[in-house]
Amino acid sequence: MKLDHLVLLASNLADSTRHYGIILPVLGFEKSRDGVWINSDGIAIDLRAAEDAQAYKRYAPGLNHFPFQLARKWNSNRSCRTCLRPE
Repeated sequence: MKLDHLVLLASNLADSTRHYGIILPVLGFEKSRDGVWINSDGIAIDLRAAEDAQAYKRYAPGLNHFPFQLARKWNSNRSCRTCLRPE
């Protein structure tokens, strides 16, 4: 079984689009249209506005996190902007 797509519902779509627009290309995803990124395995991430935007709560019901494993070692203490620059 292979993951086909993941839908992320954002409380602030504009902020989330900026965030994921930086992070997802680093993880091998290319933007295919507004709010959708696809990787070379055909896995799509679809970012949409949540209907009922509530304040973020780390352990509230729903997806807590969806981690990716990078091919190269990365210092997690570096900021996102730093992670885009080669070492």
